[in-house]
Amino acid sequence: MDLIRAHYEGWLKSITGADTPDTAYQKAEEGARLMDYTTQDLSLFSKSLKAFEAAEFFSYTGLYLSALSNNVREDEITLQVPDIGRRLNSVGYRNRKALVIEGDIGNLGGYEMVGGRMLVTGNVASSAGKHMRGGELMIRGNAGYWIGEGMTGGTITIAGNTGDLLGLEMVNGEIIVHGNAGNYVGRSMKGGTITIGGNVEHWLGQSMRGGEIVVKGNAKNAVGNLMEGGRIILLGDAGELFGWEMQAGEIWIKGSIRRV
Repeated sequence: MDLIRAHYEGWLKSITGADTPDTAYQKAEEGARLMDYTTQDLSLFSKSLKAFEAAEFFSYTGLYLSALSNNVREDEITLQVPDIGRRLNSVGYRNRKALVIEGDIGNLGGYEMVGGRMLVTGNVASSAGKHMRGGELMIRGNAGYWIGEGMTGGTITIAGNTGDLLGLEMVNGEIIVHGNAGNYVGRSMKGGTITIGGNVEHWLGQSMRGGEIVVKGNAKNAVGNLMEGGRIILLGDAGELFGWEMQAGEIWIKGSIRRV
C-alpha cells in the first residue's frame, strides 16, 4: 500500500487542467505497469483516500483507481469508498475486471467500459456507462442523468430509479431499470433494448430510430414524439400527444391514453 500511496501522490501533482480522462489514465497506467502490488494493497489504499480529498484534482482519482484495477494481476477487486465516493468520477474507466465499489460514486462510472463486470453498492451520479462497449454494470442504488449514453454493447442494471435521458443515442446493448425513469428515455436511440420496471416521465422514445423500449408502468405525455423507427411497448397508461408527429416505428399500449 505504501508504494501505491507514494505513486498516487506523484500522480496527483502531475495532473493539470489540460489533462483529459485519457491522458490522466495513461499517466497512472504507466506507473501501474512498473509496480508490484496486489488487490489487497489496492483495497487498503482505497480506504485511505479521504486524506487526499482536498487536493485540486482529487475528482480524477477514479481514473487512477481504474488504471491500477485494470493492471493488477488478479481479476477480482473490491474498492471501499463510502466516505468520499460521490467525488470520484470515472471509476471503472475502460474496465475489464470484476470490480466491486462499496459506496457511492460520481459521474462517468464505467465510462468506455470494455468488459468484465462492475458492481456499485450505492448510488451513481450522471453518465454512468457512457460509451460502454461490453461487460456488465450493476447499480444497487439510484442513478442520475444520461445513463448509458451512446453505449454500443454490454448490460446496465439499476435496482433503483434513474433520471432523464436514459439510453440517449444508444446504439446497442441492454439497460434494465427496476424502478422509475425520468424524461426522454431512449431519445434518439438507434438499437439495443431498454426495460423499465416502473413508470417514466414525458417524451418516451423521442426521435427514436431503432431498438426496443418496454415500460411496465405508466408514461406521461408525448410517447413516441418524432419517432422514426424501433418499437415501444407500454404496459400501463399514456398521457396526451401519444405518437405526436411520429414518422415510423411501432407503439404498442396495453393501458389507455389519458385525456386532461
